[in-house]
Amino acid sequence: MGNSVIDNVLALVDVGNAAARDLEYAKKQAGIWNDEAVRLREELEETRKVKFPRQPGGEGGWVIDYNFLKKLGAAVLRESEYSVDTEDIERLLLVLETVLAQEEEGNHEPDRS
Repeated sequence: MGNSVIDNVLALVDVGNAAARDLEYAKKQAGIWNDEAVRLREELEETRKVKFPRQPGGEGGWVIDYNFLKKLGAAVLRESEYSVDTEDIERLLLVLETVLAQEEEGNHEPDRS
């Protein structure tokens, strides 16, 4: 009878040791996941700081660099066979800057889709 009690205690110690190893592994994995979440969050914040190149001195009434806008328009035409008005491209890019900046500040509206 004495050996069975000792055997049971030893078995419990083994279970406890295994649980401790599992806990340490889980803590390590959680740290890795947390590090990755922090990295992704920082990357997202950098992405939200988008600023398109500006037209020097606002020449021609443009805010965004006119040559940049023309390149985008040409790329859209190549990819889709549709032309896009340069003013519309600029308007879209300026809105995009604003929306991304607001999301950075946590001021975005809930998705209604």
